[in-house]
Amino acid sequence: MRRSAALALALVVTLASGTGHAKKKRVVVDRIVAVVDESAITKSALDREVRLYRKQIERAHALDADARTAAVRDLERRLLREMIDARLLSKAAERARVSVSKEEIEKGIAEVAKQNNRTVAELWQLVASEGFDEVDYRRRIAEQIVHARLATYEAQKQNPDLGKRGSDEQRRIVSETMKTLVSQLRSAAHIEERL
Repeated sequence: MRRSAALALALVVTLASGTGHAKKKRVVVDRIVAVVDESAITKSALDREVRLYRKQIERAHALDADARTAAVRDLERRLLREMIDARLLSKAAERARVSVSKEEIEKGIAEVAKQNNRTVAELWQLVASEGFDEVDYRRRIAEQIVHARLATYEAQKQNPDLGKRGSDEQRRIVSETMKTLVSQLRSAAHIEERL
């Protein structure tokens, strides 16, 4: 079932040639680079993530094409793992009914701006210069808040006195819980990486 679902998700378009003959040409529009349970991650989605770091890689390896190619491959592998982990965490948060409101997203954006000594308007300019649009950035902030809430919820289940600990200790425990949670989710899921 999973394999047939993955195959069904492969996006292939057949185009007729411009001559009007019955001759057809298959053109691959996108391909699947990972399957997480029955959900696919496409190459175009991965490429959107890589695009955000491409300028940094080009600056760092401006004169060495081989090093640039290797850096992009390493980045693709790392980002694909992060995308898989995010997909797993989002599904777990959905099952646990962890959510975020629009007001909380706006508060999170304001906090990011404050941490970077910027106004929200200046943050949006920076976001645009980095290749994000506002909708995508809001989605990412919402996802980060939900994942952090899920990890905090799990940490509190395991450490009922979490709220009585110092903020550094709380962050450490939540961070460790997040790593453990991702590891557990990965081991329980069907994951195929095709990069």
